[in-house]
Amino acid sequence: MLKDRYEKPFQTAFNGQSYQLFSRYRAYFKFMQPALRQVYDLLEDEVSRETFTRVLNVRFKLADDAEVFSVFQPDQYFTPPEMNRFTPDSVFVDCGAFVGDTIEKYIWHSQGIFRRIYGFEPGMKQRTALEHRKARLVEEWALDDNQISIVPAGVGEATQDMALVKGVMSDLAIGTKLVPEAEADEASIIDRVHVVSLDEYFRDREPRIDMIKADVEGSELALLQGAQEIIRRDRPNLAISLYHKLTDYFELPLYIKSLVPEYHLRIYHHSTNFTETVVYAYVD
Repeated sequence: MLKDRYEKPFQTAFNGQSYQLFSRYRAYFKFMQPALRQVYDLLEDEVSRETFTRVLNVRFKLADDAEVFSVFQPDQYFTPPEMNRFTPDSVFVDCGAFVGDTIEKYIWHSQGIFRRIYGFEPGMKQRTALEHRKARLVEEWALDDNQISIVPAGVGEATQDMALVKGVMSDLAIGTKLVPEAEADEASIIDRVHVVSLDEYFRDREPRIDMIKADVEGSELALLQGAQEIIRRDRPNLAISLYHKLTDYFELPLYIKSLVPEYHLRIYHHSTNFTETVVYAYVD
């Protein structure tokens, strides 16, 4: 049971870290525990419940990284069989497309049977690599060039210009993040990014979206809020990163379930540390 696993005390320092750090994490956990338990009870299978428990043990400093070794799963974003439903009309949206690694996996999993892929990537260097990969995939899979669209933008709750600021390791969040330009410290700005809402972007472009993958550096909740029309209407498969913020562990699954109560939820882990956890959502 989740309750039993979280009765381990925080009083002993771990890996030489200070008691103050553990006190802070204990306070976070006490605040979040009711919502975390709610997520645990919503999970579809025992593997997801075990994974969720072990990931939280590591994230809340109850255990070291070895805790997640036994729940490591390969094939990130496509582990559940339900993520592998494809038709000639399938439309896949990759938010945080990076250099196109997930796009290539999607093509392999679908055996090239899909209608359109959209890759949203705000980073110029990453987009350059993505363009090279797209050219290779189009040639190797005999695709039409317009079957893969690269969109030079981030994804969020609304269409606006934002600042991408330097990543820091903090108690509640890791990695870079998008903030309104007015709130950004000029010295911390990596780039200025155009951000779009998926609902607005696709309103006159696609009648249906079949799968959304997201790894957007802590903006996952904003992305879901900006895609709520699509999610309610199409009930697409979702594969959403679940590790950038401590609050993500309950906010993202509960928000997804609030949009479509019929969604089944799984949580699988795809690395040997606390990063690369993914919440999967699908309907029957």
